[in-house]
Amino acid sequence: MEKKSIGWDDFTSAFIDSSPIPQFIINLDHEIISWNRALEKYTGIKSSEVLGTDKHQTVLYHADKPLMADLLADGDEDGVNKWYPGCEKSEYVENAFAFEEFFPNVGEKGTWLAFTAAEIKDNEGNVIGVLETLEDINQRKKAELNLKKAEKLWEVTFDALPDLISLIDSNHNIMKVNLAMAQALDMKPEELVGKKCFELVHNTDEPPSYCPHEKLLQDCQQHYKDAFVDNFHGEYEISVSPIIVGGQLIGSVHGAHDITQRKKMELALKESEEKFREVFNNANDMVTLNIMHPEGPGKFIEVNQAALDTMGYTREEFLELSPLDILSSEDGKNMPENFNKLHVDGYVNLEMTNITRDGERIPVDVAMHIFQLQGQDVTISVARDVTERRKTEKALRESEKKYRTLFENMMEGFAYCKMLFDDDGQPNDWIYIDVNQAFYQLTGLEDIEGKKVTEAIPGIIEAQPELFEVYGRVTLTGVPETIETYFRPLEIWLNISVFSPKPEHFVAVFENITERKKAELALKKSEEKFRNLFETMAQGVVYQNKDGYITSANPAAQEILGLTMDQMQGRTSTDPRWRAIHEDGSDFPGDTHPAMISLKTGEKIKNVVMGVFNPSNDSYRWININSTPEFKSGDKEPSSVYATLEDITAAKIAEKTLRERNAQMEAILSNMSDAILIMDKDGKFFMSNDAAVDFHQLQDQGRIPG
Repeated sequence: MEKKSIGWDDFTSAFIDSSPIPQFIINLDHEIISWNRALEKYTGIKSSEVLGTDKHQTVLYHADKPLMADLLADGDEDGVNKWYPGCEKSEYVENAFAFEEFFPNVGEKGTWLAFTAAEIKDNEGNVIGVLETLEDINQRKKAELNLKKAEKLWEVTFDALPDLISLIDSNHNIMKVNLAMAQALDMKPEELVGKKCFELVHNTDEPPSYCPHEKLLQDCQQHYKDAFVDNFHGEYEISVSPIIVGGQLIGSVHGAHDITQRKKMELALKESEEKFREVFNNANDMVTLNIMHPEGPGKFIEVNQAALDTMGYTREEFLELSPLDILSSEDGKNMPENFNKLHVDGYVNLEMTNITRDGERIPVDVAMHIFQLQGQDVTISVARDVTERRKTEKALRESEKKYRTLFENMMEGFAYCKMLFDDDGQPNDWIYIDVNQAFYQLTGLEDIEGKKVTEAIPGIIEAQPELFEVYGRVTLTGVPETIETYFRPLEIWLNISVFSPKPEHFVAVFENITERKKAELALKKSEEKFRNLFETMAQGVVYQNKDGYITSANPAAQEILGLTMDQMQGRTSTDPRWRAIHEDGSDFPGDTHPAMISLKTGEKIKNVVMGVFNPSNDSYRWININSTPEFKSGDKEPSSVYATLEDITAAKIAEKTLRERNAQMEAILSNMSDAILIMDKDGKFFMSNDAAVDFHQLQDQGRIPG
């Protein structure tokens, strides 16, 4: 079969017409000479309706405004800058311009388009026309608008927060503050930018010793500190979180929450506890009070009867002792550290061993608190015999500690709730019992404990009915469930794991998966594009894994090989059913197939001709194969290989037919008795039969006159 030759002009025309990018070409008379299929689809106007006309001027604009292509066709670069101010001139293509504009006549409600116009020149550099391409940028423009809205929302939210919030760089310079912070310092937000935080807040030349921001700069971790701030006239809970950009720590988000009232309540509670401390005298646990000096514990000043009975001392004897006198030697070594912790934190819980008057060892669980009594530091200790329960309670405490640490520091939001039901037993609300910090950060809610969800998030029943369905089902059945849902009030995707720890209660763990969802959508779109190309391309494509097994083949490959994907799945190149042969008809071993060689060597193999038996038409198909290995990042050996198959059967048949005809011609000429000579257009012989050769030999011998 003879291959059709395509000229450059035909190729260019076909290339433009097949381009997925809408584009058209006009000549210097402003007549459309090309209107590709993508533009037909985009505008709904066939090329046959506009070729040879100047309708492009009204299709895109219904106003008296020249298109950029028309201005370039007239060589009017000043006009381009006049009608399209701010357009970008290409750095790479001479006299090519790009611009973005809203086209009211494209689409139902108008469309934002990015378009580029460039001159087309002949081989001598003369302008012969202009090419203009169009790109729909509606989604990008919408994204830009949404970004501006999000930035505005962030600014409003930032200034609406009652806590004192500031962004501080790595040199303690203020980058940004919210309105509450500025008002606390009686300044405008912009007046604070660039100033040292410690100078404004603490009136010092350097950060205070407890500065959590300074600690964050050293370890890039979150830090918390309660401190009295003179300039704010109160106690504040200070938190800092790192700001990391491009992998580099650039500063922190510094928050200060007023806890003055809470501290006052804590102090009142502490004083109240002092007044009623004697109630412990009637407790079954051992209760003692002792003076606490800066250098360590002093003598006992009070002891209850349970302690005296357990330890075997009289009251008078016991009050001559200190805590160090009744501790085991191994516990005594750790007491300086424990008492230091008691001084710092105000309380400590310990497991230790007491020694009785008779030398008996009693393991106890001791809770110590330090408080002020008549101007002196006093420690109250409550000790319980844990001989039988020590191991169990120790395991429980460790478990609780791990849970609390996880609860407070986990990245996922955590909510423990009680489900409420209507008279028909259907879930219609829930109450938040406990949530972690990540929940607040994720939802933006505040002080949610004890509130109903319908109060905290009005309209949630209508917006998220599936949550009530899932939470209610888990609460009633006790069977855990996991769902992914788009949370409309916050415009984010959430992965929610739900379980019920006890009847009428449930726990929901939230993970923000918005970025993953975006990535999945982008991957899906990319895969769809690849799959469309894979399914529609004329060349066959076959994928094999690192072991040579076929994992995928497009329809063209299935047609060429005469097999369905199910029939090919799991085959390797060494499968004898391929019945592969070389061009000379000899066997083509499977381990020498191009794909197998690429897997072994990691190199591309090009233009290998192979004959493969096609069972669907019971004949051989000749294919030209190119194989390419694929590597995973960092791997030296291929993880897979793909081969492209070009069906050259028709060409092979044509070659065979030509050879057979030549052989027939030679046989006919050889058997003719007449001398036959065939010459080309230049008079040179290029074929003769045996009779002609014999005739000329006789002439040379003089036996036949010439």
